[in-house]
Amino acid sequence: NRSRSSSENVSRVILDPSLILPIPHQTPTPIIPKNQRLAKTSFLAARSIVPQADDIANTVTKKYPTFSTLHFDDYRLHQLIGEGASGKVYRATEKATGRTVAVKFLKKQFLFRLQWVDSFLREAHLVSQLQHPGIISIFGLGQTPNRGFFLVMEWASGGDLIRHTGEKSPQLSQIGQWMQELGAALQHAHQHGIIHCDLKPSNVLIGEHGQLLLSDFGLARGGRFAGLPTVGEGGTPAFIAPELVDQSWGPIGPATDVFGLGAILFNLLTGRPPHDGPTQEAVLRQAMDHVPVVWPTGIRRPIPLAWQIFCSRLLAKKVRDRWPDLATVARELDP
Repeated sequence: NRSRSSSENVSRVILDPSLILPIPHQTPTPIIPKNQRLAKTSFLAARSIVPQADDIANTVTKKYPTFSTLHFDDYRLHQLIGEGASGKVYRATEKATGRTVAVKFLKKQFLFRLQWVDSFLREAHLVSQLQHPGIISIFGLGQTPNRGFFLVMEWASGGDLIRHTGEKSPQLSQIGQWMQELGAALQHAHQHGIIHCDLKPSNVLIGEHGQLLLSDFGLARGGRFAGLPTVGEGGTPAFIAPELVDQSWGPIGPATDVFGLGAILFNLLTGRPPHDGPTQEAVLRQAMDHVPVVWPTGIRRPIPLAWQIFCSRLLAKKVRDRWPDLATVARELDP
């Protein structure tokens, strides 16, 4: 869905060289082959980018003084395992120890935009504060020789929750256990003043021993819930809490992740996201209307009424109609 650059929209005019008349007493301007023009443009662009990259590196070094603690040459990349809007993740090996890790890179088009670099490093800074068995561990940050930014994370060998469940329906007892694990991880994050704000099955990974690992804090809000970023800064429409788009639904806070947990539960129970539609605009309209989330018919298995009532409370559109925090949700989950 990237917009086309202006250079792609310029019409090309092809001239027959035999129709070009020579200009008297002037040396004809040489026609530079396209590949040489591009090379020259790239060279000039690189000369202007290098100081910009240095400025960005200096800025983030002051803000995140430990960001450049890892050396890129210490890791051997193997394969691309995931890609998001701003980053790519590779499976890699740490050469000194032989352990498998995940290496996440900020995409090249964002390397010289301070806002994106800051967001990338901020995610690492936030997650490094969280030491919990249900939250992905970040081992450190670094910069490539080409000034690219990367972070090294714990390897989740089981993939994400979508891949793990596939076409099969997990047992309700298994789903209940997963909800408790995710709830505990989110409670830990909230105790450190961090709200995830982008909960969805693809951001829940499966560890080596089958444990759930909460990942991708790129849109997280932090700082004891004060000084939150402006609303509308992101989120996944099919799983988004309404207040992330418009705070007339209520303030962003712990209950925002209560909705996110409900969205994951809804997906596990039905195989569908809570908001659905033919276009992103239609999905967002459904997320923002006053109609409660509708339980679909014709799904792969019947859902007990108690589970529907529980999940619907998590997915209440207005913040005040949900349980206020994960501690309350955990008590409701206890048998």
